[in-house]
Amino acid sequence: LREMDGRLIISCDIRNGELCRLLLRRWVMQKAWQMLPSWLARVAYETGLSYAGCSVTSARTRWGSCSRGGKINLSARLLFVPSHLVRHVMIHELCHTVHPDHSVRFWELVRSFDPDYVSLRAELREATRLVPLWMEKG
Repeated sequence: LREMDGRLIISCDIRNGELCRLLLRRWVMQKAWQMLPSWLARVAYETGLSYAGCSVTSARTRWGSCSRGGKINLSARLLFVPSHLVRHVMIHELCHTVHPDHSVRFWELVRSFDPDYVSLRAELREATRLVPLWMEKG
């Protein structure tokens, strides 16, 4: 794998589809580690919310999560969805550092940073279709 002039060049035997998918997923994880933690830091700064740490995962069932200790996990799949939805996921998880549940107070805090959170949640449910199948398998 290498990047050249804004293109990703993959060299592998296409008869070995699993190897090609593995290389692509590895590249996405590398990009996600480069982008998502600093993006989360910017959103935290903008909102004034803090968190204990950030990890990037290959989770396929959740876009993000927040531990009781305030550590936020973000799925590398976020790289395939529009930036306003990534920001929404980050706000959601940052709000969990204050309210580790989905109480009325939690949703009020989310709304204070993301007034259109209801429509964004609906859009996010449909966003799975934007993630390539090679990212979803394996």
